[in-house]
Amino acid sequence: MEYNILKELKNFQDFKKKYKNLKNAKNIIEQIFGDSAIKFINFNRWEKCYNDVQELIKLLDRQFIFFALLELDNPYRAKILGLNDKILESKKEIKKWYRRIVSVVHPDHNFNSKISEEAIKKINSIKKEIDYYEE
Repeated sequence: MEYNILKELKNFQDFKKKYKNLKNAKNIIEQIFGDSAIKFINFNRWEKCYNDVQELIKLLDRQFIFFALLELDNPYRAKILGLNDKILESKKEIKKWYRRIVSVVHPDHNFNSKISEEAIKKINSIKKEIDYYEE
């Protein structure tokens, strides 16, 4: 699966708008139906709609990580990827952070797409930079 959303975006603001719109849709569905209502209407089409919105948000979160890795530079990229001073203080935290990002961008999880291959190269180079400064 190729991540075509990156090709459609003209800038970071476009991405934020799409992300915000999808989050708003999720909030509206939750306000209208609530958790108990969604459990109550198990076989209703609205539950499917809600679940589809949840899946879209997960996909968009993944897209956000790809976008940050491939299109942004520091400090924006570091902020989006969750790389902060607290994480950099501990090798254990760095390892956790790295594994979390790799689990999202790894080609095995993304149908071996070219974009995921580029993203894994980028995250590996960032990790090498971190390791170099840690020594």
